[in-house]
Amino acid sequence: MSFRYLFLYVSFVLIPSLSSGNPSMVKVDSLSERVMKKAVSYFEESGSMKIDFTADMYWSATEEWRSSKGKIWFSGESKYRVFMPELEIVSNGTKLWKYSKENKQVVEEVLDGNSWNTHPSRILFEFLKCEALSHKLIKEKRQEFIEIVLIPAKGLKHYSSLIVLLNPQTGEPKKIHTVDEAENESVYTISKIKRHVKFKKKQFEFVPPKGVEVIDAQ
Repeated sequence: MSFRYLFLYVSFVLIPSLSSGNPSMVKVDSLSERVMKKAVSYFEESGSMKIDFTADMYWSATEEWRSSKGKIWFSGESKYRVFMPELEIVSNGTKLWKYSKENKQVVEEVLDGNSWNTHPSRILFEFLKCEALSHKLIKEKRQEFIEIVLIPAKGLKHYSSLIVLLNPQTGEPKKIHTVDEAENESVYTISKIKRHVKFKKKQFEFVPPKGVEVIDAQ
């Protein structure tokens, strides 16, 4: 997989088909609103987190599906670390490192407003700001979830479709499915979330491996 595809993959997203069965869609009501509020509280109360996920990405230009597993550590919206098979992205809150294992290069940047697009957990924060359009209750592996169709918020306007699958009792996210204006599709399945993690400062710093080319874009 090329570095360009990997970068786009991590940048514009967090999350396989969200539908199970064919229950009818219903108009948004207080149920979806309550669950969205639970999702907001879930993240606010979680503090620093570790998330394991599987991502399935469809690239319309090549008509290919690509699948990969990854991990995200984050402490707030500015400190984060993404682990992918061929790519790693690290932010300490002021500085950003993007390391391509395939190209043996690391790009160092200053973290500013423009760097928000590279935030790997962007959708995990931004979907909380969206308004629900409709919902349906579904069962997956004998567990009940609520699938909510969202109206993309300002920071997610490049998506033409945004659907989340949440635990209706806790608001914990299970899946996120997006389609962008170029008809590229992203489906993330969250397999594990660890909350209230105590990270060390050095875990959000990046030391380039020996022999890696460092590109200073600060």
